[in-house]
Amino acid sequence: MVSTGREEDRFRVPSLRNVAETSPYFHDGSVSQWRMAVKIIAIIQLGQTLDDASLDELEAFMGALTGAIPGHFSPPQGMSFVLPEDVQEEQVRSN
Repeated sequence: MVSTGREEDRFRVPSLRNVAETSPYFHDGSVSQWRMAVKIIAIIQLGQTLDDASLDELEAFMGALTGAIPGHFSPPQGMSFVLPEDVQEEQVRSN
């Protein structure tokens, strides 16, 4: 949870789990390939053009974040969360 200190400004930062598999990217779904999305973000937010080696490293890192949600996962209290279809609520409650 990230907060500015004011109750009305509270927001939850989404997880990066499975980010390499959640295309399309951006709020409008305008980019379908993860690598292109990272190039665009680097230019707009960092003012940098990433070389292929850097993109390869980032792609490997994001790929390492891909996997099943652990059965013992429990969302923060008071936050809404929809479990993925491959995780059953019984698994979460029992762990």
